[in-house]
Amino acid sequence: MRGESGAGLEVAPVIEQACEGLATALERAQAYLRTAGEAGPVVAHHAVRRQRARRPGLPEFLNRRFGVPAEIANPLARVSYDPALFAGQDVMKVAPLLTVGIGLALRRLGDKK
Repeated sequence: MRGESGAGLEVAPVIEQACEGLATALERAQAYLRTAGEAGPVVAHHAVRRQRARRPGLPEFLNRRFGVPAEIANPLARVSYDPALFAGQDVMKVAPLLTVGIGLALRRLGDKK
């Protein structure tokens, strides 16, 4: 399902409507960070993580909407792990759900951000 029609059902508008709320939240977050002086004028890349990564067509929608690359986050890309830990599940479907946990596990004493 990538926005293609099937059995008389047009799914692209439904996907875009579902992604619109996230895009609005991203715009608001970018505006806040710019006014707080914590972000540059332009976001150069979006990484989709956690449950949002499971929405079909989301990276493509964000790419069209913001004109910057968007991809599914893979916090396991530079971490060694035993694939057997995932008990036959597709690691790429599970990886975005692990973003926060892996990020916290990689922190060191004294890290502020």
